[in-house]
Amino acid sequence: MSAVEEIQAAIDKLTEMRGDSAEWWVFEPDPNAIYQTTEDGREDHVLDTVEESDRDLIVTLHRTIDAQLAILADTLNAFSNPIPAFIGYEEQIYHAQLMLARAINGDTQ
Repeated sequence: MSAVEEIQAAIDKLTEMRGDSAEWWVFEPDPNAIYQTTEDGREDHVLDTVEESDRDLIVTLHRTIDAQLAILADTLNAFSNPIPAFIGYEEQIYHAQLMLARAINGDTQ
């Protein structure tokens, strides 16, 4: 798979996941509970007694989807409209962004 295909696949996967998911958030006074906003705007208590590290992971990952999509979109644009001096070096220049795309696509290497 080319770098452009990998990036596009990651964008597609995150976009679909974001569309299928609810908004997750933490609500006090129970710091071990995670809530979600449902389609009708209600706030439902979803997960009780989640380990703090797991709770923070779920909430943080959900909050970063838009930033990840922006990074991937910028990288896709850079590959599609390369700066002449960078042609042939895109994969080295955008190595971290490609690692992000590959991780989203399930490539852990």
